[in-house]
Amino acid sequence: MVFKRKHLPEGVSAFLEAAQVLPAHGQLLTSGARGQGVVSRHEMIARSQFGAETWYSVHVLFRFDDGTETEISQGCARDKIGMLEVGDKVPVRFDPEDHSAVVLDMPALEARHQERVAAANAARQWADDEKIAKAQAEIEGRVWVPGDRSQQQSDLVVHRTDTRPGLAWTPVAGQLLPVEASVRAGSGTLTFDGAMATLLEQPARVALSYVAGHAAELVPGLDQDWFSRHDIRIFQPYGGMPAGDAAADVTSAGIAVVAALVSLLGGHLVRTDVALTGGVTGSGELLPVRDLSKKARAAGRMYTRQLVVPAANRQDGQSGSREQSGGLELVFAATVAEALSCALARHGLKGYVAPS
Repeated sequence: MVFKRKHLPEGVSAFLEAAQVLPAHGQLLTSGARGQGVVSRHEMIARSQFGAETWYSVHVLFRFDDGTETEISQGCARDKIGMLEVGDKVPVRFDPEDHSAVVLDMPALEARHQERVAAANAARQWADDEKIAKAQAEIEGRVWVPGDRSQQQSDLVVHRTDTRPGLAWTPVAGQLLPVEASVRAGSGTLTFDGAMATLLEQPARVALSYVAGHAAELVPGLDQDWFSRHDIRIFQPYGGMPAGDAAADVTSAGIAVVAALVSLLGGHLVRTDVALTGGVTGSGELLPVRDLSKKARAAGRMYTRQLVVPAANRQDGQSGSREQSGGLELVFAATVAEALSCALARHGLKGYVAPS
């Protein structure tokens, strides 16, 4: 690597060479006690020829339990740790018995920086998605519901407190939307309401067909002629039309419709920290979804802890039925039964009976 030497303090070459010999601290980094130091000063010592890397001399003040203080200095690349400021708290490793053995915990510092970079990138992506959503809504003449922070907090309150049987959540076109089922006495009609009504019809009919055909196992005790004596309505209780939605996006709401129906008929609430995505076949298999990362971001923005995903979306080489994606847990399910076992509360509401 080539450095510009202009305006560099004396001894920089030796300092840079010493900065590269961090493996000497390897044992301390793995077995030393964890502590926290405070940046006392820092200065730029070198920059790569094309500005790709900037090296700093970072000085950190660390205080031992007995009150003894020591200052350590270390060369760090800004692109790995970010720009530290005086007064910033940084992780260190030290030997409680040897006050000269203190080192900046570079792995922890680099991990913290990467988390901050990821959070900043996610925030920029969210802002870009909002701009696109607004523009698309204006082009198509639809009402746009902004996803600003106050709106998110409002949705969070509703999400956490709205525990009606028959309500499930599913990510569609970059937003997490509710899907609700309700019934009344009738003759077996299926109707749709809300912004997604037209696109939701086909996957909802398949979902209803599956639930009706497997009612004996999904809702034990339900009368065999129940579906012929009731009208079912599938709708969005709140939430705006997602931007850029398409039939393929809304098809992935099929499993959410199944969960809402089974919840309504059996009284098992859909967990408010779980969202579902995936199309449903008449035999109960889950169809893969497109753009899973976008759906995961939508679920994560609404504070969902688990997203039930078709097993067909598991990448080649992965094993197990669960995977972490940031703070969201992806649960891979191959069938409707597997998805429902994760999404529905284990016990039904006490004294609950199917709507008559």
